[in-house]
Amino acid sequence: MGSALRILLHDYAGYGFIAQAARELASRGHELHHLYNTYLRSGKGVLERQPEDPPTLSFERITIVDGLDRYNVMDRLRLERSYARELVGAATRWEPDVVLSANTPLLVLRWAHPHLARDGIPLVNWLQDLHSLAMGDELIRRAGPLGRAGAASLRLIEARLLRACAAVVPVTTDFVPILQGWKVAPERITVVPNWAEIVPIAARSNSFSTEHDLDRKVTLLYAGTLGLKHEPQQLVRLAEAFRDRPEVRIVVVSEGLGRTWLDDQRRAGGLSNLTLVDFQPTERVCEVLASADVLLSMLRPDAARFSVPSKILAYLVAGQAQLSALPADNLAARTLTQSGGGVVVDPNHPDQWVDAARRLIADPAWRDELGRRGRAYAEENFDVRRPAEALEEVLLAAVARR
Repeated sequence: MGSALRILLHDYAGYGFIAQAARELASRGHELHHLYNTYLRSGKGVLERQPEDPPTLSFERITIVDGLDRYNVMDRLRLERSYARELVGAATRWEPDVVLSANTPLLVLRWAHPHLARDGIPLVNWLQDLHSLAMGDELIRRAGPLGRAGAASLRLIEARLLRACAAVVPVTTDFVPILQGWKVAPERITVVPNWAEIVPIAARSNSFSTEHDLDRKVTLLYAGTLGLKHEPQQLVRLAEAFRDRPEVRIVVVSEGLGRTWLDDQRRAGGLSNLTLVDFQPTERVCEVLASADVLLSMLRPDAARFSVPSKILAYLVAGQAQLSALPADNLAARTLTQSGGGVVVDPNHPDQWVDAARRLIADPAWRDELGRRGRAYAEENFDVRRPAEALEEVLLAAVARR
């Protein structure tokens, strides 16, 4: 390890594996201030100091409560500009040597970066998604040819931002050709794949499963953020396919736009076998995942180039069989196939999705074997020390270049 750094680690989502990385970096002698967003409702990590945490670790949350609707374009712009000001303010107060930012909306970083640069603070972009591609595709889908100019502008903004960053840390090699096409310097690109924190496996029958009447059911469960890119229609297909089998339940633990859409579909279709549950507290996530017999994930085919669903990693840790509708060349699909922890089907063929679900429901021994393989893969590969060391080297180099 080189010199100790003052690191501001900003994670817009507040995910558990990033909080784990914060703790590991702090344990390596760095002063680390973890900044996260409370506005975004998603599965959070442990985002407060624990008795065993190093004294160099601290946490701070950004809370913006002003009645804005993040699904309204103008409100979303106001929200992200306000958030950028809060992020810059935190950096100004804390005076870090470097900012490492993950899961951050494109325009938040676009507005924050000039202020960080003015103060001589390098920005390292921990790139979980290519935001401009996702936003651009949605613009084109909504506005057709008129959306193409907006999509091009977003790509230009993201390319300029990434070129200006002290370093870029994509989570998959699949992003590298795009970054190179955007003229991001190769020496500033370091791929660090995501992982999930290894936690104990809860009992199949637990307080969550009992509360939602899942103990004597075969439960297919989706947990996490549910946006348009996640193709929530796939969950409706399962509920429709098994509506006449009372022993089968489809459970979705989520909030936001996708959850609201599912609720409308459930009511309109009379899908009483589709159970919708709000996000659960961090300490209850193990019970939620253990309540499933099959854990579900989906990704729209055209979203594979800009997104890698990290939930399959937490699912591997949970030790339950998985069913995923993912493009075969997406990193998440490759990881799941390599682990042997689940079944991957082509999202363009809904019949494969439903057929695989039927086969998994009918074969408990196969489900158990998939779960064991997934957990074994996680225990062998998810050591936080490896990604933390890679991140540390990136941060030290970014500060040295300054």
